[in-house]
Amino acid sequence: MGMSELIIVIVTFVVGLAAGLFFGFAVGERLSGKSTWAFWLTNAFVLLAGVAGGTFAGAYQWSWLWGFSMVLIGGGLTGLKYGYGKSVGVWRVFDKVMGLDSADRD
Repeated sequence: MGMSELIIVIVTFVVGLAAGLFFGFAVGERLSGKSTWAFWLTNAFVLLAGVAGGTFAGAYQWSWLWGFSMVLIGGGLTGLKYGYGKSVGVWRVFDKVMGLDSADRD
């Protein structure tokens, strides 16, 4: 891998993570007043979109698109969690273990 390819991959990772966090947080905020099924459905959509992007990237052997898809999943899921503002499902278990659950602090 040449230096220019490495720079493209790094920039793609940073842009993918930032986009995932930004849009995940924005969508999570919109879902915060709705039921948890909408939150989990959106999580599933983010995962499926990332897997579809990774599959497409694998078919054409575009490493930059594969990396973008993977960090978009991570950023999107994290943004959704923090935008939603409540711990639900698996996130609640994680927050309890880490001592981050707001119900435990009251």
